[in-house]
Amino acid sequence: MIPQDVKYISRMIPEFEKLNKELQRYDVLEFDHYSNELKIIRASEIIRRTKHYG
Repeated sequence: MIPQDVKYISRMIPEFEKLNKELQRYDVLEFDHYSNELKIIRASEIIRRTKHYG
């Protein structure tokens, strides 16, 4: 992530900097603004639905 993005998201998500360090490359962090619920989706759980062209 770009440093200004990290600062912006850190204001919305408590302990984001700690979470960001735990994420591996291609992991996804899903955040629900209404319930403040976080879900980490690991790269190994993601299934590509479209053809990858490189």
